[in-house]
Amino acid sequence: MTRLQEAHSRGKLAAVLAWRRYVDTKDAGKKYGYSQFCALFTDYLRTHDLVAVLRHEPGRAI
Repeated sequence: MTRLQEAHSRGKLAAVLAWRRYVDTKDAGKKYGYSQFCALFTDYLRTHDLVAVLRHEPGRAI
C-alpha cells in the first residue's frame, strides 16, 4: 500500500496532498519529509489558531 493510500484510509488525505504540493514545487533546496512537514504544519496551525467557517442555510446540503 502506498503512503497516499494509507493516508486516505486514515482520513489524512489533505495532509498528504499538501505535502505532495510542497515537495513538487520547483524551489531549490532540501525538502522536509512527510513526518517533519506534518509536525511543523501542526505547530503552525496551533500557533495561528486557523479555523474554517462554513456558512449554509439550514436544511440545505452543502
